[in-house]
Amino acid sequence: MNHLTDVEIISSILNQEENQSETESDAEEEVEKISVSEGISLGDIYLKFLGTQNCVTEEESLTVHRLQEKLFAKRLQILKQTKIQNLFDKQT
Repeated sequence: MNHLTDVEIISSILNQEENQSETESDAEEEVEKISVSEGISLGDIYLKFLGTQNCVTEEESLTVHRLQEKLFAKRLQILKQTKIQNLFDKQT
């Protein structure tokens, strides 16, 4: 049987995530990247704009608000993943 140490397992997982990120970034190179925090800020501005427009219904504004809530959840998830990543980095 081949037994791996904790450090080897952690390194293997982190390498897989890095390779996966590189593959995803290669596919998205043509698109300008905007961070989740920037997207949330832009969403705030857009919601203010929609609030001043007579041609936009409350339901349509609510749809944009729901999308922004998804971005908030994604940002929290990213922050949690970053903290876990830092724990692994300290062990190696």
